[in-house]
Amino acid sequence: MSVLLSSNVLQLRAPEPEDAALLREFENDAQVWQPNDVTGPYSLLEFRRYLTQTHNDIYTDRQMRLMMQNGDNDVVGIIDLFDFDPQNSRVELGIVVRENQRRLGYALEAIRLLEAHCFHCLNIHQIYVKTAENNKPALALFTKAGFRECGMLTDWLCRGNRFSNAVLLQRIAD
Repeated sequence: MSVLLSSNVLQLRAPEPEDAALLREFENDAQVWQPNDVTGPYSLLEFRRYLTQTHNDIYTDRQMRLMMQNGDNDVVGIIDLFDFDPQNSRVELGIVVRENQRRLGYALEAIRLLEAHCFHCLNIHQIYVKTAENNKPALALFTKAGFRECGMLTDWLCRGNRFSNAVLLQRIAD
């Protein structure tokens, strides 16, 4: 594993076939659907199929999903790169951490590890995120990670029949 994808706190690793149930647990959490444009749950079969078909190579799949594993070898979250645009050298980042593992520094460490991998190994110029304007914990996390607010997407997110704004943040390679 790349030194850039591990630290004394966390390891980012590729999903294994036995992670299908964990992926289903994370991805089927309705609380994370809205920012990801998900409209309903995925089956275990769909995750098993995904794991057998993905190369987890950003240049092949245009996305990369990594499991966040702590020092006790517990999966505490998932971090994703998606909507990769190689022509413009940018990618969107998404992250979800188990509720009982939040505020322990895992998200910030995962972002830092993946950012280093993007900028130093993948030659990506820019990582960006979109988050709800009222998602104060996410805004604080990404600001702490060095992301800068660069725009507001008006009426970008819809829950029920109510629209809300999304903040666009970006981190550009030094």
